[in-house]
Amino acid sequence: MVIKLSALVVSYNDAEDLSRCLRSLAFCDELMVIDVGSQDASCEIARENGAKVVLHPHVPFAEKAHAFGAAQCHNPWVLLADPDMEFPAWVGERLPRMIERYEAQGLGLVILPTISYGPEGPISYGRKAGRRGRPLAFHRDRVEIPGYLHYRGFRERDGFISLGLVSPAGDGVRHYAMENVRDIFNKYRRYLPYEAESRYGIGQRFSWGGLIGEIYGKLKQDMRQRAYRDPRALFIMLYQIINIWRAYMALRAYERQVASSVPPEGN
Repeated sequence: MVIKLSALVVSYNDAEDLSRCLRSLAFCDELMVIDVGSQDASCEIARENGAKVVLHPHVPFAEKAHAFGAAQCHNPWVLLADPDMEFPAWVGERLPRMIERYEAQGLGLVILPTISYGPEGPISYGRKAGRRGRPLAFHRDRVEIPGYLHYRGFRERDGFISLGLVSPAGDGVRHYAMENVRDIFNKYRRYLPYEAESRYGIGQRFSWGGLIGEIYGKLKQDMRQRAYRDPRALFIMLYQIINIWRAYMALRAYERQVASSVPPEGN
């Protein structure tokens, strides 16, 4: 069996990064770019790199367009990519072999190792340091794609499995996630209005224990990755705590709003 992959990229004003991303996905049989209202040269750059461009109404974050994009792809196996990602050649060699080996066993989702990069190279300190797994390859008929923020709820359907792709030592998909600390702060602010809906959608409910537990967990991750050794990582850590608090307060308000909109029983 020959495994064919469709690469799926959701783009919004990503002309600066898009060409590098698409070139690194040349091993895929199809390049699909879902553009959500770019006002720069993103669409032209995508076409110049051999991608099919499909226009979609603007959405505040890429996950909301993933289900639509997967439906546009010709191949059932889809490789998700952010415009600021770069895929090493070994992904194109190892991923199809892995899918071919385990597809009959119900493989639905593949976790790929990613490495976050800043302007000076790989991020060395804080929670974003080192290799982290992200669900990036999937069979579109075997996964749930609810479109929640931060891939929440994006998982294999019942009866199917997820596996991690083994990578060469120390390597992973490059994610140029941060040009500077201001970029991270801006992302947090942009995503905050959608945190409550996303968390509520996957079944999370407000509790003080949950709030304290999440803050503790994030702090533990940051301390394990020595965030205290880099002022930027330390600032991001502290700012993240503030945003976890804000997200939980938004979730509490969202729960009350939902409760008030449910008609009383017997009506």
